[in-house]
Amino acid sequence: MAILRNQPACGAQGRGRPGPGCPAGGRSLPARWLGLVLTVIILAGTSSGQVSLPERQLKAAFLYNFAKFVEWPGDAFAGPADPLRFCVLGDDLVGEELDRLLRGKTIANRPLVARRLKGVAEAQHCHVLFIAAEEQGRMRELPGAVRGASVLTVGENNTFIAWGGVINLLLEDEQLRFEVSLRAAGEARLKISSKLLALARAVHTGGGG
Repeated sequence: MAILRNQPACGAQGRGRPGPGCPAGGRSLPARWLGLVLTVIILAGTSSGQVSLPERQLKAAFLYNFAKFVEWPGDAFAGPADPLRFCVLGDDLVGEELDRLLRGKTIANRPLVARRLKGVAEAQHCHVLFIAAEEQGRMRELPGAVRGASVLTVGENNTFIAWGGVINLLLEDEQLRFEVSLRAAGEARLKISSKLLALARAVHTGGGG
């Protein structure tokens, strides 16, 4: 299995020097770029500790922003007005944050809804599925539960990628980061933007972790 490791994003270069493609110090960015910059900060984290949101808020923000950079096949939805469904298995605090964060927002003109699941078997009806660390005992059920469905699975366990998950959250140097499995994304027929892949701590291009 090949693993591609990315360099730190803007703000993580150290010694106050902007990295490639980063704005020079002291220059203000056009308003249209501010949202993208905030997304990069939330997704990539910073070594200087500029992001200090509670963990549950960060996880909810990651899930929301992941969905912005993923394209689902048309048959993943019943119709043009069908919502993009975010599901949480375990960790009610993340579920509560998603309820708050998604309210009134859309992605690709689709309304966003949050659901809590009682088991992995319900995952077929989700577009984004977050499996909390406390539910790691259900990992063996994951491949069968999402087989044939286009589900962006997100976990927070060292073996999540090996068990067929698409994105795994990990805590590294007290910063929340993530790794991506392109194989799992392809099997789910999900197209992940290169912009998101560029922010990943690692991109797995082959089989399990």
